[in-house]
Amino acid sequence: MIENANINRQGGPVRVGRSLTLGALGFASAVTLLMVLAPASGAIAHPTVLAAPYKGTIKSPSVSTLVTGCAKAKAPPSTWTPATGIITAGSSASSSICPKSIGPAGGPSNGNAGAGVTVTIPLKIARSGTHAVATSFSLILNTSQSVSSAPCPLKNLYPQPINAVAQSYCEDGIGDIWSVTAQVFDLTNTSWSSIQSYGASYGFSSYSNSTYCYNTGTPACSNSSSSTSSGFLYSSQAPGFSKFVWNGGTSWTMWTNGTKMVKTDKFALLISVNVYIDTYAYKDNLLGAWSGAAAARVNMSTLGNGLSVNSITIH
Repeated sequence: MIENANINRQGGPVRVGRSLTLGALGFASAVTLLMVLAPASGAIAHPTVLAAPYKGTIKSPSVSTLVTGCAKAKAPPSTWTPATGIITAGSSASSSICPKSIGPAGGPSNGNAGAGVTVTIPLKIARSGTHAVATSFSLILNTSQSVSSAPCPLKNLYPQPINAVAQSYCEDGIGDIWSVTAQVFDLTNTSWSSIQSYGASYGFSSYSNSTYCYNTGTPACSNSSSSTSSGFLYSSQAPGFSKFVWNGGTSWTMWTNGTKMVKTDKFALLISVNVYIDTYAYKDNLLGAWSGAAAARVNMSTLGNGLSVNSITIH
């Protein structure tokens, strides 16, 4: 399942869905959760710990690519190896201005690539009641980004007649998304579900130059230019995810719990991982050529990169 992310024409991200950022409060929430789940009698409940090799699992990979103009996109199939608990995925995309164009036709490019996988791991509970499931992850990523920052050529704008407007621009940019969710499902009672935990990181870089001319009695023009780079981080029930890095290693734990769990029911933990890249390059109404380009690559599959499901602890 690939999460949708769009980049608008002004270079801003459009994000859909609710999110909550947890930092230092994540660990405190996890401790509070365990205190609530402690047996009222004071007896010690011994947790069940699962680790690789994971038995009876299934996977559901997904891949999506979309290109327009002179863009390129690639997303190799994601993998899950139950013997080691390793998930791999990766995406790459690039967009550049097509060498031949007439006005707004033939120049713009857009390249999207996404890869993901959902892994289902069977769970068994020792007793009926409320349980918390803690999944330990370790991630190693390698990410690259590049955005052209060459100035735009002269604009094809002239004094406008009364009450007329005209615009000329060049822009390119990149958006990267990495996300993970974890949730427990009752396979016997499909109306039952647990609290979902999730983590997502979003990175964005762009360059733009735009000139706008108008005439409301006196001809005038305005110009704006910007080069931006930003990032956002969202998580819930995932202490440690706040230290997520696009290059290097990150470790965290994801908590999901459910009440009124029945011992005789069949349960499963669903882990979904997604990698998504959006690149674009546009130009319009310029007097000369512009070599705008944007490219990005997220490697979570080769050279030691990957996501490890270290252990699953049922409290």
